Amino acid sequence: MKVDMLIKNGRVVDPYQNLDRIQDVLVLNGKIIPSPAGEVVEAAQEIDAAGCIVTPGLIDFHNHIFGGGSDLCISADAALLPSGVTAGVDAGSAGSANYELFLANMLMQKIRFKSFLHVCPTGLGTTQFHEVLKPEAWDKHKIIALFEKYKDFLIGLKIRTSKSIVGSLGLGPVQKTIEIANEIGCPVCVHTTEGPTPVEDLLAMLRPGDIFCHVFHGTGETVLKDGKLKEAVKEARERGIIFDAANGSNHFAFATAEAALAEGFFPDVISTDLTVKTLFKPPVYSLPYTLAKYLALGCSLSDVISAATHVPARLMGMEGKIGTLAYGAYADIAIFKLAEQKVTFIDTFKQTRQGDKMLLPQMTVVNGQILFRQLDFL
Repeated sequence: MKVDMLIKNGRVVDPYQNLDRIQDVLVLNGKIIPSPAGEVVEAAQEIDAAGCIVTPGLIDFHNHIFGGGSDLCISADAALLPSGVTAGVDAGSAGSANYELFLANMLMQKIRFKSFLHVCPTGLGTTQFHEVLKPEAWDKHKIIALFEKYKDFLIGLKIRTSKSIVGSLGLGPVQKTIEIANEIGCPVCVHTTEGPTPVEDLLAMLRPGDIFCHVFHGTGETVLKDGKLKEAVKEARERGIIFDAANGSNHFAFATAEAALAEGFFPDVISTDLTVKTLFKPPVYSLPYTLAKYLALGCSLSDVISAATHVPARLMGMEGKIGTLAYGAYADIAIFKLAEQKVTFIDTFKQTRQGDKMLLPQMTVVNGQILFRQLDFL
């Protein structure tokens, strides 16, 4: 049997298939195919992944990849492919006025992508001032039209709720965003750091499938009360609210994360909120670095890989197509060394924790094509 690529001797970790074992991965015509029983395999490219972990290509569910279109944003391919990330979701960098420019930019990238649309027409266009969150300044009709036209790329609406942004408007902009989302039939992703009201008030507004991002932040109202997880947070999860870590530079506190994890509250999604401020810089660096931080907090490898592969794939409407190495899935693959390495992790408040493992990217494959490879991974 002839194939395009054979990755052999690697430890395949694929939580979607509940898989963690040494086995081959075969690629033909951009898809994962099964190993033929008793048949000799001839590969155009043969990769020896001995001593490495082979995972589905990572998915960064919350980042800002409108490179060149915003002061804040990074370039998708250049930033993500070297980190084993094969798909990304832009968290509302663009709004109704500039979304088509964002889309034109992203269609020239190799990485797979989806996006949230910011309710502010200009999205997060500049770091010089905040977006406009007065609903009368939004273009509801154009927002709806964009979702109808670009349903293959748009997956939800984005709104930020920090006091410094919403001011006296409180949760009014969130309520209006939800009303528009109800007309479209899409989820809402809500930035929650330094919220204007108790967390309980916001959670009561959210619907199943809506995303509470920056769940482990430590600024203002958090998911904790007296060091314990709020009952409203547990109830929201039972109702189907999605909790995304979206760590960022200002949205992660060890105290919040450790208290929640101690009660068994693991985030549905682990993402980075990468921007020009944090790409390859502390405290975020990259998605593999962020995943290693959760390993240092005692989380299992399977859980952290799951939160950056098949769970975001499901939320993107691509379950079984990406975020897995199951037969028939797109051949989006990442290879890492799980290195024994001392590393100091830091949070928003300059608190530190020590880790002893790091996920070091060795190769990134998208659609069966090698788009990144370490020079010493031969």
